[in-house]
Amino acid sequence: MAGRSEKRKDDLLKDLEGLLRIASVKDLTTSTPEYPMGEKIGEALDYVLALAKNEGFKMSAL
Repeated sequence: MAGRSEKRKDDLLKDLEGLLRIASVKDLTTSTPEYPMGEKIGEALDYVLALAKNEGFKMSAL
């Protein structure tokens, strides 16, 4: 059980690191209809939505 917990912990840290690598700061100069708060915030949202989908969640960005 401990090995499984360690793997899950490592996976979660890897996912968090991936999110933190995205400079998700509001930048209206890169705003589009798809990403109204800017490209990088949209990239971060897409990243989190993909993580959720991979975990079996059903979601959508409104």
